[in-house]
Amino acid sequence: MATDTELAPVQQAVTAALSDPAFTGLAAALDQAGFPPARCIAAVHAAASQRSLAPLRPIEAAATAAGADTMQADRYCLLQALAPKLERFPSLALPPDIARLLLKEFLLIAQPDAATQRFLQAHSSALLTLAKLTSLTRFPAGCFHAEYSGIPRSFLLKTPVRDWPRLAALVLFQLRGLKPCFEVHMNPRIRLLREADGLRAYQRMAQLMELHPEVKALVGFSWLRSPDNHRISPHLRWINEVVVRNGGYEAVIGEAASNSGVFSNSQSREQLAQQGVFKPTVGMVIWPRAEFLGWARTYSPA
Repeated sequence: MATDTELAPVQQAVTAALSDPAFTGLAAALDQAGFPPARCIAAVHAAASQRSLAPLRPIEAAATAAGADTMQADRYCLLQALAPKLERFPSLALPPDIARLLLKEFLLIAQPDAATQRFLQAHSSALLTLAKLTSLTRFPAGCFHAEYSGIPRSFLLKTPVRDWPRLAALVLFQLRGLKPCFEVHMNPRIRLLREADGLRAYQRMAQLMELHPEVKALVGFSWLRSPDNHRISPHLRWINEVVVRNGGYEAVIGEAASNSGVFSNSQSREQLAQQGVFKPTVGMVIWPRAEFLGWARTYSPA
């Protein structure tokens, strides 16, 4: 867990940010429009649980009507949600590395850098990531984040039929259910994904899982997890390889949308798709708890 000397500056920064004169008029206008701090906090938590920014839109509309911009409104809501979380931060079941990384994210909401300002302005998935971090349903582990989630039944049915007996045994006897799991996501602040950083992030997520005995597995569902895509971009194969070599499961579960991110930072993948020799797909990985923790206990960074 982070020390008091690491927590105190973040608490002070959040308090100072909420006391900023820029928020004084906004807070009064939102309160008058029926959005006191408690409702702003509830909207952040609802956005995180619903995986949608829709709960924040009425507050943004009220802010716009008062002459403020949506970025101010969203940041005000995030800061309001942060304050009570910081009060109970020392009691959270977090390994030291993840506690420090989470406090760093909180500090960047209170004192935004250029990337955080872009997240707020874009009003996209990166803003939703901030809401999840603030709601303590998503945790930074480096280049990857771990988010409370589960395995959708529909995804299991999209796997090859030949895998169904193995998957049934995995779900029934190893996992004993489909949730809760930690779902792996890319850190939106990361632009270069390196194997050493990824393996260290896996290990941090395992340390977090150790403290949460209810979590059944580490899972992932994205184009980044597809073995089809790894054949075109072999430098990404390590992302699944460590999972498969250490008791995990991988499969292709469908086609990837063009806006899924598969073509981001890769002109070669886009060109191959245009030539008809590459069809982007979505992959799924399931790394059962016992196997995941077993790997992490023996892994030693080079």
